[in-house]
Amino acid sequence: MAKRLDLLSAAIAASRIIHLPGFSDELPGWPDFEDHIKSSAARGDLDRRRLHYSRAPILEDDVSTHFTKIDKLRGQLSMALDRKITPLNAYVNLAVGEESWPSHADPEDSIFFLCEGEVTWFLDDATYKLTAGDVIFFPRGTMHQVEPITPRAAFILGVD
Repeated sequence: MAKRLDLLSAAIAASRIIHLPGFSDELPGWPDFEDHIKSSAARGDLDRRRLHYSRAPILEDDVSTHFTKIDKLRGQLSMALDRKITPLNAYVNLAVGEESWPSHADPEDSIFFLCEGEVTWFLDDATYKLTAGDVIFFPRGTMHQVEPITPRAAFILGVD
């Protein structure tokens, strides 16, 4: 993992896209995401703009309860990068074939972790296929879109 953290750190410092296959097998699984979706729905901040797609903000309380693996990873990344790492959102697609979110850019540098499933990422003019355990970093302002290939569970962290 140390070598992968070094590669990720270099990409972030250079503000360049990087895809790291097999980054970690210590990521949250389906039960963690199910708990998170229920918690987010109960507090009223669950985004269900698509029938089989959910996006839920990850709050600090979530990290210390059902997303403890994210907290551990965030600590490792923060130390390795010497930057503040902020949990942003969790994503769940229970089915595929639904219209994906349109291409857009985010205001923060982002690290995306695919915990379950397979997806295709479109970043600027490049295409990446990710499988469970993969990570992709992209700097703020990068146009991106994600197409699930299989049901998926993922989360994204912001880099300050």
